[in-house]
Amino acid sequence: METIFENKKIGIWGFGVVGKSALSFLSQYNCTISVLDKLELDEFQKELIKGHNATFVDQSLLPQFLEMNDIIIPSPGINLKPFDLYQEKFLSELDIFARYIQKPTIAITGSVGKTTTTHVLTHLLNKLGKKALACGNIGFALLDALAVQNEYDILVLELSSFQLQYSTRFAPTISLITNIYPNHLDHHFDMEEYVTAKGQLLAHQTEKNLAIMSMSLMDTFWSFLAQQKVNWLSPDWNVDITHQLSDITCHENWQLILATLESLDLPTENILTLCADLPRLNDRIECIGTYNGATFYNDSKATIPASTLTALNTFKGKSVILFLGGLSKGVDRAPFVKQLQSKVTAVICFGKEAEQLHQFCNKAKIISSSHATLEEAFDYCLKIIKPNDIVLFSPAGSSFDLFKNYHERGKSFTALVKNHM
Repeated sequence: METIFENKKIGIWGFGVVGKSALSFLSQYNCTISVLDKLELDEFQKELIKGHNATFVDQSLLPQFLEMNDIIIPSPGINLKPFDLYQEKFLSELDIFARYIQKPTIAITGSVGKTTTTHVLTHLLNKLGKKALACGNIGFALLDALAVQNEYDILVLELSSFQLQYSTRFAPTISLITNIYPNHLDHHFDMEEYVTAKGQLLAHQTEKNLAIMSMSLMDTFWSFLAQQKVNWLSPDWNVDITHQLSDITCHENWQLILATLESLDLPTENILTLCADLPRLNDRIECIGTYNGATFYNDSKATIPASTLTALNTFKGKSVILFLGGLSKGVDRAPFVKQLQSKVTAVICFGKEAEQLHQFCNKAKIISSSHATLEEAFDYCLKIIKPNDIVLFSPAGSSFDLFKNYHERGKSFTALVKNHM
């Protein structure tokens, strides 16, 4: 086992989920650890750092932090481009995971559907006799998963572009790409950089590995393919089976799931039965209940337009009142709003970009309103709903204008609905 951390000065840059898991992971080595974060720590975080014999460094001391450490583990999402001088010191969470993982891995990325695909695939693997653990952006943090890997047959990873961007060695046993749409363009310089980040899932695979994706992604990801086998899925493959399961997740995600199970020589005949007790994920087209004849759905996980369009396809032919809001993350949402003309009865815009979204709706001749807060938007919604309406909370933007994350946003919407039921 490699011991690159022994007797080294290790810096943990950012003390969120990844930073905390890195601190725990490093405790097994004889090394000097410092933690830097731009936010003020609470008492629990201070005690956690102290309990691991690490020291906290204030953000104002970033230059010294970068200079004094031999290895720096940055949290995904930190923009490292201005710090090229220290490039050799940076070691991504995913590349640490790659050094120490000894079990087969299935890694999933994409713009839409990766969480649901990870969740469903992990459930089915366990049902079919393979002890599987979900980790990454769902379930265990990657470095926490290393400590329990011997308890499992296979690890299923959900990976974001932030996690993949600076990876130089991770090669999953099986890689899955759900799709690609504009996203995180406030972080990535442009769409090309975003695709390049996603492409790192494929770039380091060998002839022992497998990639599975739709033929529609061939042009996008061809240049990232290495020596691995590739299973290109056609749109009409297994269409009858996947449409029967469409209330759980979409046709394309089911294709990836079924192809993965087949590659592992696992039976797929009884998928419907195996999914009977599948726990549904919160914030993903989650039915909250009915009020005054209208049915409310929480789809707060929809942080990009493509996710919202997918949700709307679930309610074709119905009267839909749509909540839009959040931050656009550098994506122009005007073309997306124009696509809503035949899909919604009205749009309720809320949050920091509400007025901009309202203007997009006006140009597209869509009935809409603008509200500074979710509470104001919800009060307005109650005035316009009619029996048999679908009220879909699917913001098509990130939550960070008003909330800590999409889950807090979804909880807030759910609470507003339940308070009136």
